[in-house]
Amino acid sequence: MINKLLTLIFLLCISFSYSFSQQIPNWSSYYENGFMWNPALTAKWSNLEVSVTHRHDWTGFDDAPQTSSVGVQVPFLRRVTRVSMGGFLERDAVGPFSKNSFTYTYSYRIAPKLFGNRLDQLRLGIGAQVNQFRYNPNKLTPFDGLEVDPSLIQEAQNGVGGNITVGAFYLSVDDFNDYKTHYYFGASFNQLLPSKLGTNFLGNIVASPHATLHAGYRYLRSRRSRSYTEPNVMIIYAFDKSINIMANLKYEQQEAYWISGGIVSNGEFFGQMGIMFNEDSFLENLINGGLLKLGVKADYSLGKLRPYAGIGYEVYMAYLFDMDKKF
Repeated sequence: MINKLLTLIFLLCISFSYSFSQQIPNWSSYYENGFMWNPALTAKWSNLEVSVTHRHDWTGFDDAPQTSSVGVQVPFLRRVTRVSMGGFLERDAVGPFSKNSFTYTYSYRIAPKLFGNRLDQLRLGIGAQVNQFRYNPNKLTPFDGLEVDPSLIQEAQNGVGGNITVGAFYLSVDDFNDYKTHYYFGASFNQLLPSKLGTNFLGNIVASPHATLHAGYRYLRSRRSRSYTEPNVMIIYAFDKSINIMANLKYEQQEAYWISGGIVSNGEFFGQMGIMFNEDSFLENLINGGLLKLGVKADYSLGKLRPYAGIGYEVYMAYLFDMDKKF
C-alpha cells in the first residue's frame, strides 16, 4: 500500500509542475474525464485514479484558450462501490480572462435492476465548486494590425465565486465488469448558480447554466475478448439556446492501447490515441501493480475559424489502481 501511495504522490508532483494553464476540457472520449462534467461518473469502476490533462485550442491565435486540470477519484469499496468521491483543480485561461477553481464531487450508487440487468448501477452525483477569477484588459490581443481603443480598457477585476453541478448516470453492468458488453447513459446540469465573473466593453462575463446528455455502447465479441469497440455521443446544451453535439468511436486493447476519432457539430474533427503500461511492462518499478495511461488528442476545425485557428491538441495522463486487488 505504501508503494502505491508513493507512486500517486510522485505523479501528483509531476501534475502540479506540468499543469497550470485553461477551462474544462471537452475530451474526445467522454469516459476519460467525464466526472468533470457529470459528478455521477466519479470513480465509475473500482479504480483509485489520479489524472492530468492539458488542452490548447486554436494554436493559430495568440492567447488562445488553454485548460489544465489535476483530478483524483476514489471508490469506497465494500463488496460493491456504494460511495465515490473525487476532486479536481483546474486553471482556465483565454486572452485577458483566467479562472482557477477546485471542485469536489460525490457519487452514490444503487442497484435498480432495470431493463433485466441484475448487476446494473444507477449513480447520483453532486459537485461543489469554488473559483477565483481575474479579468485583465491589458492582455487584450489585437489582430490584423488593429489597436485596442484606450477608452475601452478598464481596470483589472478579481473575484471569488462558487457553483453547483448535479448529475445521474446509468450503467448496465457493475463496477467490476468494464470488459463486458454493456450500455450506459447519463445527464447533468452544470453551473446551476448563474454568476457574474466580470465586465468588459462587450458586457458582463457570466457563468451560465448548461446541461449535458451522453450515451454509449461498449461491444466485446466474446466473454474472453481483450478488446472492445465503443461508439458514444455527447450533447451539450447551454441555456442561452446554443447546442453542441459530439459523436465518437473508440477501440481499445486491454491494458495496451486505444485509438478513437469523431466529429463535433461545430465543424471540428478529432483523433485520439493512447498507450497503457501495466506491471508486466518495463515500467514495473513505477507502476507498482497499477496501470499508467498516456494519451494525446488532436483536433482541426473545418468551420469558420479554419483559416485562422490551426490545430488544437490535448494530452492526458492517468494512474489507476484497482481497489479490488489485495494489498
